Parts: sequence; structure tokens; C-alpha cells
Amino acid sequence: MSATSPGATPSPQLFFETITAYQRTEALKAAIQLDLFSAIGKDQLTAREIAQRCQSSERGTRILCDYLAIHGFLIKQNKHYGLTRDSAVFLDQHSPAYIGGAIRFLLSPSATDGFKELAAAVRKGGTVKEQNPGTPYVGGFRAQHGAADGHAR
Repeated sequence: MSATSPGATPSPQLFFETITAYQRTEALKAAIQLDLFSAIGKDQLTAREIAQRCQSSERGTRILCDYLAIHGFLIKQNKHYGLTRDSAVFLDQHSPAYIGGAIRFLLSPSATDGFKELAAAVRKGGTVKEQNPGTPYVGGFRAQHGAADGHAR
């Protein structure tokens, strides 16, 4: 994060980027849940073709793909979508560097719920979330994504 330099015109850009960051997060989460990046893979596909592979509506898929293209997750040329280099490496399940499982874990309710009442937690000086020892999702993450045996997917 950079501080505003002396004499620079004040800007609300940081504030608006911060309060809308959840939109990018949710779009990426939806794309991973739909397995959209793997559906595209090495192909250049239309929204209709992607929708068929993801079993989703064409309109919803086109809107999501346009949003992902605007934010640099996809490339769009002549109504066809393809993966960026980074998306191909990290978001296609066929890549050995796939991080979708880690993203699912980091965006799971067990990881995000503690931030929903952050002001209350600050007032209290600790979590306001019910404590649940032995969260089953963590074990599921390890078993499903290779962390239990020490190997990345």
C-alpha cells in the first residue's frame, strides 16, 4: 500500500477498491465452483460452449466471463474466451500448480465468518464467533487435496 504523496490531490480510489473487492472475490469463487477455468482449458470458447461445459445458463456465464475478462482472469477476443497464462497455471485443475482447493478453503465459512462481525470482535477483544474445535472442513481439505500425505495436487 502506498501513502499519498504530499501535494497530491486526495482520492477515494483506495476506499472504493476496498469496498468492492468482495465482488472480485465472489466472481472468482463462483468460477471455481463452476470449474469454469478447467472447462475452458486450452480452448477458446464462446459463452454458450462454456455454459454447456459448466452446466450453467448462457447469460449468467457470459456475464461472469465478461467480468473475469475485465479483471484479468480471462482473455476475450471476438466473443471467445480463453485463459490468461496465470489462470491456466493456477486455476485449471489439469495444472500441477492448481490452487483452487486452497482458494475454496480460504473462502470457506470457517475461514471467513470471523470477519463478518469484526467491529464486535474489536469491541470485545476477541472472536464473537462460536468456537468449534476440530473443524471438519479442514480435515476434508487435507484429505481431498493431498495435504494429508504432504503432497500438493
